[in-house]
Amino acid sequence: MIRWAALGAIVLAFVMAAIWIVWPRQPVGDVVIAPSGQAVTIHEVLFEEDSGSGMWIVVRVAAPNMEDLTGDQRHADLVWACETWGIPAGEILSRPPERIIVQMMAQTFPRGEPAQGITQNIEAYSLSDASCIWELF
Repeated sequence: MIRWAALGAIVLAFVMAAIWIVWPRQPVGDVVIAPSGQAVTIHEVLFEEDSGSGMWIVVRVAAPNMEDLTGDQRHADLVWACETWGIPAGEILSRPPERIIVQMMAQTFPRGEPAQGITQNIEAYSLSDASCIWELF
């Protein structure tokens, strides 16, 4: 049993190293135009192991003008970010991720730290037929 765990840890290390080498496909910091018309940049794409349920992909997007958008525009941009960066990131994994989390923020800040005064939206998605399905919590 311990040998399988060790082998699994080694395989996971190789997968994570491969992800580090080939990701992101969209260079970090490049400006792209979201469906709402706002200019956004991909801040980072993270791969996080969830306790027991599998891999989560976290897509963090800087959207300085998001405060000017309607709720529908923000939702469309979040789905677009999931499909633009989350799905391709999931394609390099050995199995589909359990969730893709998209965090769109008016300005960047370190993950896991408080962000008082920074507008942000965070949505979770599952995958179905290569599409992002919004998960209402």
